[in-house]
Amino acid sequence: MKIVSFSRERGAPEGTVVLGVMDGPWTIGSRIVAAVLETHDFKVVHAGSDIASEHMVTQAVAARADVVAVGSYLSYKLNQVKELDERLAKAGLRNKIRLILSGPAGSKRVAEEYGADSYARDAEEVLEQCRAFMSGKKAEMTARRRVMTALELQPPDGVSLVAFSMTFSAKHADIEFSDYVSQAEAMAEAEIKACRRFGWDNVCNSTDVAIFAQSVGAEVYMPEDDIPRIIKPAIYPFDKELFKRITDYGAPVLIHCCGNVPQCIPFAPAVNPGGAIQFDYQVKLKWAKELIGDKMTIMSNLDCNQVLQLGLKEDVLEARRRAIQDAAPGGGFWLSGGCEIPRDMPYENMEAMLKAIKEYGRYPIVTESMS
Repeated sequence: MKIVSFSRERGAPEGTVVLGVMDGPWTIGSRIVAAVLETHDFKVVHAGSDIASEHMVTQAVAARADVVAVGSYLSYKLNQVKELDERLAKAGLRNKIRLILSGPAGSKRVAEEYGADSYARDAEEVLEQCRAFMSGKKAEMTARRRVMTALELQPPDGVSLVAFSMTFSAKHADIEFSDYVSQAEAMAEAEIKACRRFGWDNVCNSTDVAIFAQSVGAEVYMPEDDIPRIIKPAIYPFDKELFKRITDYGAPVLIHCCGNVPQCIPFAPAVNPGGAIQFDYQVKLKWAKELIGDKMTIMSNLDCNQVLQLGLKEDVLEARRRAIQDAAPGGGFWLSGGCEIPRDMPYENMEAMLKAIKEYGRYPIVTESMS
């Protein structure tokens, strides 16, 4: 007897899914899921059964996975899902990969508690979630395009997450801050690692430039009383000319204003037309949006100390929700803190910033659903 097999031509895969069972030898469920996914043109990598979280991450890296789907059968081993979530974050993959939990020990509540993006009851739901994720991923803007669209005062696909981060990035990368501010390679390494882990679209940073200038012989004047009334006559004309030269070369300019300086906001569009401004948490975000939001991009101003560093994850999510509600509609908005990201800000609070964008920051912004 001759067995005739039928096959159809396949194009590029819809996406790559790594499948595995983390807490036991059961494989029937994962094989059913694999068969369904492969039938619908997904590439499936079998990580195995009764496997450790580090093995799942190794497989995800090697396969350049879009989705990691894990089956869990034993409730007392659910902490392995949380370990997987954390290891994916440390590998710089968490904000790029969809983590799906399935199996009898899971649920929607369990998925949320242990760091998974979603829970799937069966193979059909795994397929639906993989399709939805890949559809959104293919339509997603690049980080640069998202940031530049906001600068053009247009709504991008989602709110940009932009961090003013120096000591936080250096600590995260285990780099001495003295090296960070004095060695370009160290600064770049720290910022790249933080961007990959926390899903930032862009980063703003600085060094003690006045000190470096002074050390090579430049004359540096340190005023005793630098009050706002000197800005217009002594600084405004020079900044305006400097910003024009920078933008003529094709680079947008961000103004950063420390402290409670609402008096500086009204004339910012004139000194930095088409650019962006960041101000501290004391300035009312909604007021600033109404005043200059149609003229320049606003980089939001969450309280870096009381909220980002000392607050709970839920506090960060709520503060981000309000910021998006107050200033994101219409575009021209980047999500961030009001000043430099604190060195000891908990990583879970930083991760909550990206979660807030996924929940509330997709355009078009619907403010009614946030209340």
